Parts: sequence; C-alpha cells; structure tokens
Amino acid sequence: MCGFVGWISNDPGKPVDLAILKAMNETLRHRGPDDEGFFVGGNIGMGHRRLSIIDTSEGGRQPIANETGSVVVVFNGEIYNFLDLKALLQAEGHSFQTQTDTEVLVHAYERWGEEFLTHLDGMFSLAIYDQDRRELILAKDPFGKKPLYYASVEGALLFASEIKALLAHPGFKAELDVKAIGKYLACDYIPSPWTAFHRCQKLRAGNYLKLKTHDSEPWPDPIPYWNLEYEPKLKISEEDAAEELVLLLREAVGKRLMSDVPLGVFLSGGIDSSSIVAMMTRLKPSREIKTFCIGFGERSFDESSYAREVASFFGTDHHERVLHPEAAHESIPAILEKLDEPFADPSILPTYLLCKFTREFVTVALGGDGGDEILAGYDPFAAHHFMDLIGPFSPALAWFLEKISRFIPKSDTNMSLDFKVQYFLKGLKSYARGNPELRNSLWLAPFEPEIQRELMANSDTADWNEIFSETLFHRERSEASEPVDRVVDTFTKLYLHDDILVKVDRASMMHSLEVRVPFLDKNLVSFVARLPGWMKMKGFTRKYLLKKAMKRELPPRISKRRKKGFGVPIGKWFRGPLRELLHDTLASGRIRQDGIFHASYVERLLKEHQSGLRDHRKQLWSLLLFQLWRRRIGA
Repeated sequence: MCGFVGWISNDPGKPVDLAILKAMNETLRHRGPDDEGFFVGGNIGMGHRRLSIIDTSEGGRQPIANETGSVVVVFNGEIYNFLDLKALLQAEGHSFQTQTDTEVLVHAYERWGEEFLTHLDGMFSLAIYDQDRRELILAKDPFGKKPLYYASVEGALLFASEIKALLAHPGFKAELDVKAIGKYLACDYIPSPWTAFHRCQKLRAGNYLKLKTHDSEPWPDPIPYWNLEYEPKLKISEEDAAEELVLLLREAVGKRLMSDVPLGVFLSGGIDSSSIVAMMTRLKPSREIKTFCIGFGERSFDESSYAREVASFFGTDHHERVLHPEAAHESIPAILEKLDEPFADPSILPTYLLCKFTREFVTVALGGDGGDEILAGYDPFAAHHFMDLIGPFSPALAWFLEKISRFIPKSDTNMSLDFKVQYFLKGLKSYARGNPELRNSLWLAPFEPEIQRELMANSDTADWNEIFSETLFHRERSEASEPVDRVVDTFTKLYLHDDILVKVDRASMMHSLEVRVPFLDKNLVSFVARLPGWMKMKGFTRKYLLKKAMKRELPPRISKRRKKGFGVPIGKWFRGPLRELLHDTLASGRIRQDGIFHASYVERLLKEHQSGLRDHRKQLWSLLLFQLWRRRIGA
C-alpha cells in the first residue's frame, strides 16, 4: 500500500515547485515508509511514498513510466489480475522492465485509453499522465477502497491520498465548510464528494477525472465508469447459488494471498472473517495462517471467545489482545493526528490497535469488511423488512414505542434494547416520507435535521434535502428495484465507502499495514447483486445465503450466531476513564467560544448521559471527536 501527491496547473508559466511537492509527499510517509519517488514535467508534478508488497526491489519504485517515458503513473493499491493483463499486453508487443503490478497500468492505458479502468480487478487510486496528449487521469476503484482527494488552488488542481498532503501546499487554506459539518453530524462521517474544507473534494468510487494541462478552470466533473448492476436477476437455485458463492469467495481470497511479504487475517469470530479463514485453509496449510483478534473486558462487546473457537477449529497461529479503556484514551491523540476530517465511528479505536499489533507480525492482512453491506447483514435490513410489513400501522407503533421507551432501563451494553428502540423510532417516525434509503440514513444518524436545528448556532444549515443530498443522489441513480437491494445499494455507496473503508484504510496506514477485503471482489459483488433479494435476507434471517453456504465449513455456533459488531463501550467509558476528557472538551465556555454549537444543548446532553436519564453515547462521541479534530487542525 502506498500514498501519492501531485498537482497540475493550467498556467504553463507556473512550473511545479519540487520543494513543495517533496514537503507534500513527506506527510504521507506513514503510508509508504520504504521508498519515495518524483516526476516533474513543467506544470505537472507527482510524488509517491512506497510500502513494498509486490516486487520489493528498487525496480518497483514509483512513478513508473512506459518504454518511451510518455506515460507516467503513481498508484496506491493492488491489481490482482495484473499477471493476466501483463501476459496479454506482452503478447501484443509491450515491453516490461519490472515485476510490479504498477507497470501494467501504463501499458493498459496505452492499449485501451481511459477504458483501461474497466479491465482492472483490484483496489486502487491512481494518477496517470499522458505527456503527448497533455492529459491527466485521476481514478478510484469501483468500491472506493483507496482514498483520493483533490482541491482547486490558484489555477492549479492539487491531488493526494490524504488531505494532510494538500494542507502542506502553501496555497491551500483550511477553511471549514459548515454544510459539510452538518452532514458529518448526521452520518458520523462526511460523505463523498464533500470534505470538511471548502474547495476540496473526495473522488467517488468508480469515477475518474480527466484533466488537460492547458485547460482553464473550472475543472471538469468526475466521470463514472462503473456501477453495480442488480438486474436482470439470476435464475438460479438456492443450492447452486450457495455453491457459486463459496467458489467466488475462495477465488477472491486466493487472489489476495499474492504477496512478497508476510500475510495474515483479522478474525473476529463473526461469519465474515471466519469464512475468509475457512477459504484460506483450502489454499494453504492452516498452521501457516496467522489470525489476529482484539477483545474487550466488557463482556457484551467481546467476541474473542468466538475467534479462539474458529482459530482452534482450523488450527491457525492465533494472536489476541484486549482493548482496555486506558489504551483507548491514549490512542485518541495518535488517531486524530492522522485523521484529516472529523470521523466518529468509535470502532476506529479497536481497529487502530488491531492493526498496530498485527503489524508486529505481518505486512498484509485480509479482513471481512463488505460482507454486511452486500449480503444484508446489519440490523436495519430486518427493521426495514418489519416496517414494510406493518406499513400503515407505523404511526400507531411509533406512538406506542414512544410511550414505553421511557420505561425501558438504560444500559451501556452493546446494542442494548433501549439503544435499539431509540434509533428504530427515528426511522419509524419518518415512514411517511416513503423513502427507505432516507429512513436508513436516519437510523444511523446521531443528529437528524430537526435536532441539528437545536444544536447548531446556524440552524439554516439543517435542511433535509441538503443534509441527505448524497442519499438522494444515489437513490436516483440506483438500478436496484427490490427493497433489500435498494438498502444494500445505499449501504455500499455511502456507509461502506465513506465510513468502513475509510476507517480500515486510515487505521491500517497509520501502521503501514495493507488490508485486503475479499468480500469486495468485483466478481463476487456482481454475482451477489444479481441474486434475488430473498437469498440475501430470507424472512428476518440476514446474510441467509452466506450462512447456508458456510454451514458445513464452520463450527455450528459460528454459522448460527447473531451479529455483534465491532462496538466499543463508549457510553460506560464516558462515565469513567473518558469522563474528564469529555467534559473538558465540551465545556460550555469552549463551546460558546467556538460558536458552532449551542452550549446549553451540549450541556443538557452531558447531564442527561451522566445521570443515566438518557443514552447519548453516539451524540457525545460525535461532538467530542469533532471538537478535538477542529482544535488540532486549527480550522
């Protein structure tokens, strides 16, 4: 895994300053500690930091060019079908100088032009420059596993794997975008293409930008080159579908074992990560497979016993650590130091520590991310199904739950009943909006628009259509027709892209660890998308087909267990080891001075949570992380 930077100017009289380019590149050392390289050609420049995985020799140093030097590329990721592409291109006369997957990109571009992106099977973000055409292409893989940011600055377009590299350019100003903060408060992350800063955007998954060095602003809009197809539905039996799913998952895992450095796998004991371990044991001796797990002292959050059971069942070389509140507290500054935007998924804490200790043993790890999104594994999928069944009775149910919710005992346990009822009510009240995608966004929201009007000093930003514009954008462009597929599409293009994959990328790259996700193999996802909806969720059974397919592969307790999730006991910690940090950061005086939130509302959240009257763990964590981030960044 790697990182890259660059900029392109539309003014030939303003060549790239190599010293600035090097300073930008240095901010990404954690993404690529092994090597660096640069290309400067007049008013375009590119820099690269390398984490050596494939062809660890000096021949793998980027940027890499074709035989004539007319096409140059910097690249972050892995191309799993590069050997097949290389053989095809060699047969057509292309000459290769290295054993890297990177070099395949320049020749694939020569062969197919910008359509070369559709031939790639992997995870990637890249920048490829054609000197003859004076064109630059910036692109991300179909699921957006690897990050790519860009910003317009004084007639130039800057681009980089992380925003911190853009901040190192003297022309980039860290001006806070208040509308983006409204989106963060509704999602716990900032959805693409928005970022926390004005004039800075994320490139969406499956999109590319094509820029000419001699064009004037405005820069062109991104172009989509791939979209997930849900139709026509496959006519396939349940048994054949389960067999094909196992075959595709095994192939996906096999592709991701390609490495010239040590490799392991994250193992939570859930069905996704356990399935990956099962497939790995078909491809290599189990004693050579290193598995890694993070546990918790709080029982309701701890999955380590399941992980140990799976590791024992397959005979893997298992490693385990326990996350204590003190370690979490100590990790927050280090995490914030690397996060360029406010990001409030608390599971980044155990993910960060999991990656840290995994890196002590290996350089590459496989993870189970993506399975819940593409195979309907989350609680909201069942909740959507329930609400579709009750339909017209939802207002009455909302009234009833509202009345009894105040009598449900408050609990800090993982996915407690009071917590579930609290968030289910949000979506239930919105049923009349007739939009399951929007309902889904509400279920995940710490601060829905109505609440933001009470929280925000400038309530004009709390507009429904504005806050959830990305949800509506993807709904309009989705090809999904079945209800479960519409929610799958929303999860895949929003929550997966801008939360889960961001979390995994940043936490792993903080420790120079590459993480690969077999469930997001393009062939596997395309197959699952075209399956009938009931195979993903049958009745209220989520991930039905995966459970059926893996029934004979896994221990019975694992294939039947309910999803626990990578939760963190934040609510309890706020009354204990994190109490001082929380109250100091959200003190009324500081909130008033910042001028973004109403201090009285924040104070009420603190008092209600500390007294046990209400569970505000999500809201308080979102505010805490935002305030800590803002003070660090100086925005």
